[in-house]
Amino acid sequence: MIFKDAYGKDFLKPEYIQVVDRFSIYALIFIKDINKFVFIIPDYATGTNFYKCAGGGIEEGEDLLYALNRELIEEINYSLNQHFNLEHKMSYDFLFKPIGKPNAYWNNKQTFFYYTVDKLAQTNYPEENWISTLEGTDVVYLEPEFVFNNLDCFHSTIIDFLKEIQQLFFNQ
Repeated sequence: MIFKDAYGKDFLKPEYIQVVDRFSIYALIFIKDINKFVFIIPDYATGTNFYKCAGGGIEEGEDLLYALNRELIEEINYSLNQHFNLEHKMSYDFLFKPIGKPNAYWNNKQTFFYYTVDKLAQTNYPEENWISTLEGTDVVYLEPEFVFNNLDCFHSTIIDFLKEIQQLFFNQ
């Protein structure tokens, strides 16, 4: 079985290692009045031009929204509120080799949610990029043009979702 890591590199799973089912959830957030997405730079990134959506694994007993808000608080310091509008959802399965975990191979069942919010002030986010206090994650604002023209700078598992969002919401 061939597994991919965050950078899209292929890995052949050794036969003696068990594949684990992992359920995860992520949010792609777009703030309309500043025309920017919110992304994080994960701590394993090599350099600053590697981005992913905030999110992660769903823990036992959590529903999707609870897990998503927990992950958002951990990674960007803020949860969703009544001003965030769910515009689109995409789920898919893939074989994933997490970075920094040499004996982990996942059958990842991943769900992405695309949220929009009209005004930055409705999010309580800072006006400039920031660092989350819980995980020390860099949180950045990126313009759609940069995102859609630089897909090779994004976590391999989000690229199909970004292409779909571009096609549905940004190709007029």
